[in-house]
Amino acid sequence: MGISGFGRKAKSFDIAEQIAKARHTAPAPKVTEKAPEIPGDEEEDDDEVIGPLPPADFTVDKGKQEEKKGSDSEESEDEEDEDESLVKRIPASHEVAMQHGSRAVIALSADPSGARLASGSVNYDLCFWDFAGMDTSMRAFRTLQPCENYPIRGIQYSVTGDRILVVSGNSQAKILDRDGFEKMECVKGDQYITDMARTKGHTAQLTAGCWHPGRRDEFLTSSLDATLRVWEAASGKQQKNVIKTRAQGGLKTLPHSCTYNRDATLIAAGCADGSIQMWDTRKMFVNTTHCVREAHSRGSEISCVTFSHLGTQLASRSCDGTMKLWDMRNLRESVFSFGDLYARYDTTDCVFSPDDAILVTGESLERDKEAATIQFFDTKTSEKVQEIPVTDSHVIKVLWHPKLNQ
Repeated sequence: MGISGFGRKAKSFDIAEQIAKARHTAPAPKVTEKAPEIPGDEEEDDDEVIGPLPPADFTVDKGKQEEKKGSDSEESEDEEDEDESLVKRIPASHEVAMQHGSRAVIALSADPSGARLASGSVNYDLCFWDFAGMDTSMRAFRTLQPCENYPIRGIQYSVTGDRILVVSGNSQAKILDRDGFEKMECVKGDQYITDMARTKGHTAQLTAGCWHPGRRDEFLTSSLDATLRVWEAASGKQQKNVIKTRAQGGLKTLPHSCTYNRDATLIAAGCADGSIQMWDTRKMFVNTTHCVREAHSRGSEISCVTFSHLGTQLASRSCDGTMKLWDMRNLRESVFSFGDLYARYDTTDCVFSPDDAILVTGESLERDKEAATIQFFDTKTSEKVQEIPVTDSHVIKVLWHPKLNQ
């Protein structure tokens, strides 16, 4: 059909013959002669290890042991240096006394720049202190009574430092400008309405208040009407949000302190039933996102709750004579609890140092003591770093300014 070789048989291979041919043509292995020994190379030969390596802890040279001892001693010295450095970080080399009046100072705040200080007391006075224009007499450049016959329970400068939030024994918070002139007053709620969410403002005495850390016009107040309220400074006729504090069985409990965390994602409140309650500002304020029911003794006011600068820790101060440090990642138990800290006033507070390494609080004067002290505690080990006697009266408010370091 024109196809040559059609049906040709396939070529066959002999496997044994192929293997024999490959062995015959394979190259012979190279034989390397040992190099002649050169004098002085014995040390290099001795260093060569033949066979499996010994375990790491089988033999240790004396030099390595000495290095290990040296490193241990260096670590202990570093720990001692760290303790000494904590004491050195406390700005207690100089002190000066400024006379506010004859009654207890229960409110204190400094503006963000550190140029001015404001203090409020039980005798209704609010004093303004200007460090730049102050002479040796250490007098306040302005004293006024913004809330008439109500004690000043809390004051705080805004983020920009141009306004001051004033919380008094009244049910209406006020905002003053930098020189003490009134800018806004919150509206008073209707006392005959039982549902506190339907009133336009607080109906009972205020207990605490603070500014929003990021927004210039927003602030928070707490009251004995068992609510926290979020306000806009532009319009004080009605609150923005109402938060109700509840006890274990759903009944009302009174908040005695309130604060924002550093990025304003949480609002925390310390209540009279010994609980610390928190709400997420990005959600509806119906249920708490964190709640520590038995944080402190029931019936004793939690006079202060404050977040660390990093926001990972929370400190609480109570009138039951304790201060506790909490880890925000695990709120079931406190990290440290500090006892024997007598507090007579329900505005006694605690603060973190600017680097969060030290927790500071004041104690009230007991009968058997000669002077009240400021106590400094290490936040990592709970050890008392230092104790500074201040005066023969109660230490109520403590302020550690991060810019001035005073």
